[in-house]
Amino acid sequence: MARSCSICDHPKRLIIDKALIGGRSLAGISREFNISTDALRSHRNKHLSKRLITLTQQREMAGNLDIQHE
Repeated sequence: MARSCSICDHPKRLIIDKALIGGRSLAGISREFNISTDALRSHRNKHLSKRLITLTQQREMAGNLDIQHE
């Protein structure tokens, strides 16, 4: 059975995601939240990028709807 992502399960996941999106270093985030850089890297590569794509697509769709209503 596959292990669940420790970052996805972290109580401060949203703050961690924002730090990753904001370009903060993995080492700095690791120290602040006492989590491994390997876990952060894995989360960023496997989960965060998919989430960012979804959010970007949603924002683009919302922007297109605004343009169509003008």
